[in-house]
Amino acid sequence: MSRFVYSQAQVRAALEALGVRAGDMLLLHTSLGRLGFSDQGQDADAACRTVHAALRDAVGPRGTLLTPSYTYSAGKGELFDPRDTPSTVGPFSEFLRARPDALRSREPMLAVSGEGPAAAELFHALPPTCYGKGCVYDRLCDAGATVMTIGLDLHWATFRHHIEEIAGVPFRRVKHFEARLREPDGREVTETWGYFAAPYIPNCGPDGNRLAQAMRDSGHLRAAGVGIGQLMAIGARTYRDASLPLLAADPWFTAKGPACDLSDIAERMNKPRA
Repeated sequence: MSRFVYSQAQVRAALEALGVRAGDMLLLHTSLGRLGFSDQGQDADAACRTVHAALRDAVGPRGTLLTPSYTYSAGKGELFDPRDTPSTVGPFSEFLRARPDALRSREPMLAVSGEGPAAAELFHALPPTCYGKGCVYDRLCDAGATVMTIGLDLHWATFRHHIEEIAGVPFRRVKHFEARLREPDGREVTETWGYFAAPYIPNCGPDGNRLAQAMRDSGHLRAAGVGIGQLMAIGARTYRDASLPLLAADPWFTAKGPACDLSDIAERMNKPRA
């Protein structure tokens, strides 16, 4: 088999090498095209089916698979329906969201979809914050979940922004949005949600490369090859706990930098992007 083609068995072997076991909870950030092509076909659906089957086999019926199914609806002034609004962050995200037994968090910016027995409790009565205390990412730490990237480096995982909010980094602030949501009974409600955002200043742009490298150097981040790409895994709580001292030592560690005067940050955050 060409190294550009991978199978379900190869994905399953990589998951085993990363320590994934029955009953695990995985938060998945995916770019399946970076692995090559599934041996079941060269389209996105074949890739999604192949990788999903391997993941389900690895975690078993007691395991839970989660993936961002972000819509950014509140930021765009659009109505968010957790059941029907499509994900905007890739084929596997939409594949999992549309699974008949999948659930979805009620977050009008950064919804997460989940398949498995832990999803309902994880999504229950979430506070109106995307990355702050009590959010999905906070709960994943308490639940012993694993952050996993498939085809991507760790710096692409938006879990990092939860760490940044807990650390109180200076280059981001909570921005509040009026969000319109569709309830299961069909009612439309309006709520205020907080999103930990960066102002439109180049210095404040995201750059998680140094943090990802620090997790590799410490041995916390594990990797296993599949096709022309790789899978990476790190415990959610480990990721957060190992990152906080680094951000305490250098609060701009995960920004493009260099550090700059942010005295006008509130005004800048409310300006439209140029």
